[in-house]
Amino acid sequence: MSERNITSELNELSRAIQEGKWGPTCAFLTEDALKGLGLPFRPQRAGLGPLPLERIEEAVRHFLPGWGYRVMQCSKSTDAWLFPDWNDPERGELLKQLYPPERWEGRIDLDIRPPISSAEALLAALIATLATIRQDAEEAAGS
Repeated sequence: MSERNITSELNELSRAIQEGKWGPTCAFLTEDALKGLGLPFRPQRAGLGPLPLERIEEAVRHFLPGWGYRVMQCSKSTDAWLFPDWNDPERGELLKQLYPPERWEGRIDLDIRPPISSAEALLAALIATLATIRQDAEEAAGS
């Protein structure tokens, strides 16, 4: 995966998860896709059944320290939100500087229909967030 294509690859991966194209497994998480995200490749995990929510929660805490998340399911959809926790006692002030509320409040709010697993929804939100952060950085560098 080339450096210049990572943002579009992340966006495509997030959309594919939201559209249910990959089913309830993590077989789609190829070594290149994981490396593009900065995630470790664990071949023993690929394709072995449902993706555990705890694994994605760990990834959120690792890659977005101080961020909050919510996942909700109903008969019609799975919703996932990722947001900077500006009240975090350790990182709140830094998060306000890096991700100001006026730009980030409600920015990553996925409403996925039909519903998918909570883990897949949170993964889609994580990928969308990382892609958005990367895109913002690319735009700032180009200004």
